Amino acid sequence: MAAAEKLIRSKEYAGQYTVTIDDFLPKGSLLAPGIVKADPAIRQGDEVIILGTNVIGVGKAKMSGIEMNSSTKGIAVLPRHTKHIKEP
Repeated sequence: MAAAEKLIRSKEYAGQYTVTIDDFLPKGSLLAPGIVKADPAIRQGDEVIILGTNVIGVGKAKMSGIEMNSSTKGIAVLPRHTKHIKEP
């Protein structure tokens, strides 16, 4: 989590390996319908950053970024750690 938080604040960060989610806090598997945008370079098995309005997290991709962007069902990411970044 600390590395993800530091990375998103760096000047070099441009959304690499990031999954942007809708306004909710994941409680389990992150499903494809909750994804707003995913980096197309993500491959199944990659470690990814999860970003939302009120949450930051890290997890393991269960589908590619291209699949996440086009799928309407299925498990996209298995979150490992999530954290509120502000109260809803």
